[in-house]
Amino acid sequence: MQVSLKLAAVAICCGLLWGCSKATPMKETGSVKGKITRKGTSFPAGTTVTFQGSGAGAATASGSVAADGTFSVTASVGMNQISISPPVKPPMSPEEMMKASEKGKVPETDSAVPAKYLSPSTSGMSIDVKKGDNQFNFDINE
Repeated sequence: MQVSLKLAAVAICCGLLWGCSKATPMKETGSVKGKITRKGTSFPAGTTVTFQGSGAGAATASGSVAADGTFSVTASVGMNQISISPPVKPPMSPEEMMKASEKGKVPETDSAVPAKYLSPSTSGMSIDVKKGDNQFNFDINE
């Protein structure tokens, strides 16, 4: 009886491993560093830049913008659409943001980011990320 239970456990584990191997593999990634500005001025520290990858296995990657406007993100190789999100005022941890949203409260944000840049589908910004190091600087003139 114990032998058949052990064989059944091994068979289940092998089945799970075989099934998991059929999953869509993650795309390769590249390092993207750059600077975002608006009319030559840095966005406030805490602004978030998000890269939305495309295709099977692509991921979404976000990074926080430093006070000088620089950022660093590891994004999926291939075309990525980009969005910019303003920092929350006052700064809130992810846990605090979750609690606020559960209570139906929308955190106040800095309005330095024009509305069209809040979504990757409307920002008009994209980059073809290559494996290895990539540089992406952009200035919003609105």
